[in-house]
Amino acid sequence: MKLKYNIFVLNSLLITSAFASYLLNHELIGKISEAEVIAMSTIPNNQELCHKKNHELNNQDEINILARTCHEVVGNVEILKDYQDKYVDLSDIEKIHGDLSVHDCSQIISLNAPRLDTIGGGIKIKDLTSLVSITVPSLQNVHNIEFVTLPLLKDININRDIEQLDKLIISDTSLQSIESFQNVKKVNTLEINNNRYLANIDLHVDIVNEKLHIYSNADQAQVNFAKLSSTGDLSIRNAGSFNLNNLEYINKSLDIIENSIDQINLTKLKKVVGTVAIIDNDNLKDVNCNNLTHIEGGLLIINNDNLKNMDFLPSIHTIGGAIQIDGTFHKVTFEKLKVIKGGANFRSQSDKFNCTELLEPLMERHVIRGENLTCSSNMKNQSNLNQSNVTKISYNKTKTGKATGMKESMSSQTEITKSDSSAPSTTENSSKTGKVKSKKNSGLKLTSINIYGIGIWFLITFIFFSMF
Repeated sequence: MKLKYNIFVLNSLLITSAFASYLLNHELIGKISEAEVIAMSTIPNNQELCHKKNHELNNQDEINILARTCHEVVGNVEILKDYQDKYVDLSDIEKIHGDLSVHDCSQIISLNAPRLDTIGGGIKIKDLTSLVSITVPSLQNVHNIEFVTLPLLKDININRDIEQLDKLIISDTSLQSIESFQNVKKVNTLEINNNRYLANIDLHVDIVNEKLHIYSNADQAQVNFAKLSSTGDLSIRNAGSFNLNNLEYINKSLDIIENSIDQINLTKLKKVVGTVAIIDNDNLKDVNCNNLTHIEGGLLIINNDNLKNMDFLPSIHTIGGAIQIDGTFHKVTFEKLKVIKGGANFRSQSDKFNCTELLEPLMERHVIRGENLTCSSNMKNQSNLNQSNVTKISYNKTKTGKATGMKESMSSQTEITKSDSSAPSTTENSSKTGKVKSKKNSGLKLTSINIYGIGIWFLITFIFFSMF
């Protein structure tokens, strides 16, 4: 009897221990499930914070929340124009898969992004009238850089290893140097204008695909593109000197207008797809384009008062448009010219220019294919040529300067559509949380059933041993 009783006690202890262990196990499971519910309910919130089409920020506190949560931000980051602080500090943000835009914030003094290494779109900072410095020292990957209408901007600290850009625009700043961009080798659009203290523009760019415009910077600005071999539309204005000694191809037009240069050396230039315009360069005395053979557009050489001898195109044999040469020149020669597809207009205020000497060889070789031909000078006893059906080739002086430059630069602004379509919806979040909770509830129901079954088994065992 005593043995049976001991067996009963031992069996009871084992059952009780198993039961206690079961309850403890399920208690821990209950706690883990609760933590999982909390975690799963917060994950969509982080996704919503880090993944938006536009992250619109009103103050530094909102930037801090974004930076602490998201080292990698999907979507555009936009500092709104009613931004309330003087500083923008992106702190721990490393990647932005969109644009970084700051527009129309007159109170911002500095922008700092110490760890930002990638911008999927562009950095666009425009119309910040108090901004003094921009610091993005780790930036390696970016498509567009646009710094426009930042009249107090004096300091840019950007990683100098950037070699390729779609667009680089620096307009209306107080910068004295753009060395941060010195190693850019390939760019589609490059515009540097209206930077009144920028006296030296020295870049190592090799290829500009679409547009290279330099104008209205410091007086007598020195422009150096010594490695440039090919460019799209090229316009240089208001410069004191420029170096384009390696340039071979201009795939659109060439404008050299209103500079204080005394010489132009384009010794390697072979072809210009558009029009060549050399206009209003008062100090220009010498031009060298010895290897230029094709100009597929027109040729305009106008009001260069010190350029007396137009003999700088000895290899040219095709001009696809019209010619207009106007000034105080003494002589014009085209030794190898075979065809001028448009008309021709030569007008000199000099008493040394001889129309007959220029035109007779051209007319004998049937070089001028257009119907319109005029020539005039102040040489005595000369019959000026004026063919019938003359069409005047007019030139309206291009106005440069701050207002025009700003207007051209501002036309490149793009608007960012504001929507949050990519963020997870609240309905989806609540449904996910609901599923987790329902799993937990069914687990608790299962626990209750198991406890009830163990209790019945314990009672049957007790009755069984009591019978002996």
